[in-house]
Amino acid sequence: MVAQFVKASLATGPAQRVIRAVKLMNSTGRADFPNQTREGRVEQGNTSECRVAANSAQDTLPTFQAMYCTVSWVEKTQLHNSSNAHRQGVCAPMSCSEKEVAVLVEKGLLGIKPEGSKWTPRDVDCVREGNDDEGVPIQWTIIQGLFVFSIGVLVLVGTAYEFIITVYYTKERKRSLTASKCGRFLMCFSLYSNTKKVFDTRQRPGELPALHGIRVLSCLWIIYGHVDMAAQFTNRPRAEFEARRREWWFFVLDCFDMAVDTFLVLSAFLVTHWFLQQLKKRNGEYTWKDAGRHYLHRYWRLTPVYLYLLLLALPSDKGCQTYWWTNLLYINNYFVGDGTTCLGVAWYLGVDMQMYIIAPALILLMYRKPKLGVAVNIFLVALSWVSYAGLRQLDVREEPEGFGSVYYWTPGRMGPYIMGMLLAYLLFRTNSKVSNTRATKIRMLLGWAIGIAIGLVATVMPTVLRATSPGFEIRGHIGWNAVDRSIFAAAVCWVIYACCVGYGGIISEFLSWKAWLPLSRLSYVTYLIHMMNIHVFVEQGNLIYGGLAGKRCNGDFWLHN
Repeated sequence: MVAQFVKASLATGPAQRVIRAVKLMNSTGRADFPNQTREGRVEQGNTSECRVAANSAQDTLPTFQAMYCTVSWVEKTQLHNSSNAHRQGVCAPMSCSEKEVAVLVEKGLLGIKPEGSKWTPRDVDCVREGNDDEGVPIQWTIIQGLFVFSIGVLVLVGTAYEFIITVYYTKERKRSLTASKCGRFLMCFSLYSNTKKVFDTRQRPGELPALHGIRVLSCLWIIYGHVDMAAQFTNRPRAEFEARRREWWFFVLDCFDMAVDTFLVLSAFLVTHWFLQQLKKRNGEYTWKDAGRHYLHRYWRLTPVYLYLLLLALPSDKGCQTYWWTNLLYINNYFVGDGTTCLGVAWYLGVDMQMYIIAPALILLMYRKPKLGVAVNIFLVALSWVSYAGLRQLDVREEPEGFGSVYYWTPGRMGPYIMGMLLAYLLFRTNSKVSNTRATKIRMLLGWAIGIAIGLVATVMPTVLRATSPGFEIRGHIGWNAVDRSIFAAAVCWVIYACCVGYGGIISEFLSWKAWLPLSRLSYVTYLIHMMNIHVFVEQGNLIYGGLAGKRCNGDFWLHN
């Protein structure tokens, strides 16, 4: 590929190559990375200069079109302190793959590369203008169109069916029609009925209303963090992002990914709570038929909307074009390399489903042999710490702050899930009640103090340490990465426990607010689609900003901005 690039570059004479070369270099971001004497910043370059100006230059060959790529440079694997990844925008030949672009930038053939040998390119992401659908088989496009069309038809038919039986039939007849198999199927797609269900704020007996608030706030936290993360890929100067990282309040953005661990705690808690209630009603009886229904219900509940979104992402997501099947098997969290990730945020569903599969065995063990079951689950929490630390040392994709392949793997992420199971079992054994005595109130007050303290340790402490000790990044330390999520999960577990036993106070009132219910029901779909919306927004912002910046772009733009 290097030879092809050089050959294409020499296809015209030196005098004729000037226009294209200047525009290609103008579009490349600077690579002034941190060292011992200065703090660097990385510019994203200019997408417009690469996509439009360079490709329309007088000396550009039809066979040599340019595309804009974002390269993440990281320090070579370290076991302790690691600085942040630094991103650089480069202009590359459209015929190159992401791996080939990585080779070119590492050799310094696409512009400026960082000084020294400690930097290596990672996570190259290229946008092929006007070539987004290349490589998508026509059958996939047909399947996508048919699936979307079928859903639309079912929604129209289901809504019309409910309208007709409501207007033209008596209540008894309507009840009879909706109880039939065909009626139940069509009513699943009725826009009217489903809208009423989504916005129904009635809290039914046995529900745990505080969980709705926790779920919504966690989802909003993730979206907020991803919006800020995506903003770093725009063409705006990166200096402002680097400066914010040293402010104490940055912990809100610094640890937004821990909200995913809240989802794991909630999922495990609800599954275990429901499962234990069913075992109690049936005197501990559980058959293989029950297990089959248990798994089938979960798969059917999650997969249809998941499949719909996978089909929507297929034309633009290169990973989905080849590795879509990993998502449907819920093993996609082990396929997170370049070109293999399909619907990136869905890695969480893989972890959750895999834990859901083994959950019945762990719950049954706690129900039938309480001491052994609790001991096994506690052992699994500790095992998750050891697994994360051990696997990360072997992780060739390790990134700063611990975001390598192991970040997505179930063995290292099961700690919060198991803790959610243990919490549900504790409430089951105590019937969600504690004695109303002065000693209990003191213990609960102490519990709140400890819960808040460990929550602050997990979220605020890493940011404060970075601000007070420049160059020290505890989030890049293996030991901290192994336990920080379990520490945060413990704080979440305390909030749930206190709210369930009646000692949540104003926090319980806030989390149990009825307005959270509709948003909570939409959180699953919101989580899956929010990155699609962010991607569209950022792309539009890049084009707008790139067009403005291109007007003031000159030969020294990439050096002095």
